[in-house]
Amino acid sequence: MKATIGLPRPAKPGELVSLDCEMFGMQKPHRADGTFAALSVAYPTGELFVITDQNDIREALKRVSAGRWVFHNALFDLRILRRYASVRQRQVLDTMICEQDLFGGWYNRFDLANAARRWLGEQLSKGVREQFISTQTLTPEMIEYAASDAWATVRIAQKQLDYIEEEEDGKFNWYYDIDEPMIWVALDMPGIRVDVGAWRKQNVLHEAKARAIEKELELNVMSRDQVVSLLHELGLRGFKKTDAGNDSAGKVFLQQSMERAQVSGEKRLAEALNMILTARMYRKAVSTYGDTWLDANVEEDGRVYPSWKITGAETGRMACSDPNLQQIPARDLPIYRSFFLASPGHRLLIGDVNQQEPRFSAWMSGDKTLQQEILDGIDLHMVAADLFHIKGANRRRKGKDINLGLNYGMSAMGLAARVGISLEEAEMGLRERQMHYRFMHAWQDRMQRQAERLYKVRTASGRPVWVNPYEIHGGWRRNAINGPIQGSAADQTKMAAVLYAKEYKAPLLIVHDEMADNVPSGEMRKARRTMNDAWIEAGRHLIADMPVEVSMASGSNWGAKES
Repeated sequence: MKATIGLPRPAKPGELVSLDCEMFGMQKPHRADGTFAALSVAYPTGELFVITDQNDIREALKRVSAGRWVFHNALFDLRILRRYASVRQRQVLDTMICEQDLFGGWYNRFDLANAARRWLGEQLSKGVREQFISTQTLTPEMIEYAASDAWATVRIAQKQLDYIEEEEDGKFNWYYDIDEPMIWVALDMPGIRVDVGAWRKQNVLHEAKARAIEKELELNVMSRDQVVSLLHELGLRGFKKTDAGNDSAGKVFLQQSMERAQVSGEKRLAEALNMILTARMYRKAVSTYGDTWLDANVEEDGRVYPSWKITGAETGRMACSDPNLQQIPARDLPIYRSFFLASPGHRLLIGDVNQQEPRFSAWMSGDKTLQQEILDGIDLHMVAADLFHIKGANRRRKGKDINLGLNYGMSAMGLAARVGISLEEAEMGLRERQMHYRFMHAWQDRMQRQAERLYKVRTASGRPVWVNPYEIHGGWRRNAINGPIQGSAADQTKMAAVLYAKEYKAPLLIVHDEMADNVPSGEMRKARRTMNDAWIEAGRHLIADMPVEVSMASGSNWGAKES
């Protein structure tokens, strides 16, 4: 492999041509910081070129404009290229996203080194990468490293295209219609303003509330031993010491014990458990989303710029990091959403699809009862609460927990813990629900058998979600049920964002099944109409005979719409 230093030859129409950027001193890849080091260009013929002068980038892109551009992680390279040249939207092949779209759930690492090992049987050396951080001078070794990445990428792309033609009958619409155009949407998604002052005040308040509760209880709520000792004094026994830990299992145990104590009239125990859970919630919020979070993630302009991932989960759902806005505690502490603000002279518009996943469940399973309930506008979460004989407060919230849990294939034991009912009540509710939605449960059984036979299930767009039937504890059965539903919802969400961006502009946020945008004064009516149409058109494209009902709200902050 020998690279030519300088401009590439002109690309032939439709010819694969890979582009790979390297930067000096990069600290935030998703912000395309640092200074230019090199742009490598590779053709399937083995011709390699390395551009080392940023002033040549425009001419280099002009020369390869007729080709079919290939990247491994296009978001990274396109952000850099757009610093130095005008890059119009065009169809690109992203070998990383292609790999995720073909093998989500089968592999868990999609970096270039792993892709090269799988497709080419080659081991790429990545040790040289660190040199770009600490120097401003290209060495021959660094040039060879840059060129090798581009050379591997173009060959992987050809292998993937051959695989798609042979194994998928040439169909790859979930990439071309959804994920590839979503790359360009994500590139234009701006940062969001944060009310730092209000956030810091809330941190102080949460800390004070936690300390006050701990003072009243006379213990450290994060200490497993102290919590176990108190609960023993109050008569709560029959659990392992680890059940009262600080992890999610410990939280579920304490929550379930509290709700049972409330039902049985054990007021002292119920109150103590509630205080422990509340104090832990505040302590967790301060440690995870305290001043350290603000200092690390809010930039000088008062905005947060997350790193979006087009395909972050095996089902195709988007993700983000640095920071992960999808983990902002919206359920227990919805006040955090209010700290994300519209720009001056703007309002936030937030929209999602009512009962999105149940709509896909109804369509994919063909369950007439579920379909009719959706057509009649019946609240499915209240139906679930009735089927499980949930009484008292928070019936709808518990019904929603039931529906979401069962969409994920949750067992009776898991459901009992999640909702705070007995195992017997959970098993009885499951039997009643199975009788109520016979076709949906039959479809779930078919999905599990299909996964066991083919190792994969598919979403409404055809996206494969690979399932490992050798996974311990039966997790693959849950994935077989959840994959088509969550994946289809993700398909619709991304497609809606693409359509919205095409007709109006890139949205501000996409968090799970929710889309939000920063809308200038005077344009809200247009934005609402465009967002509504985008959601409906995306639904029509994926599930033509299942109507879509869109829920929207607007306000000065993200909290305008309940999660």
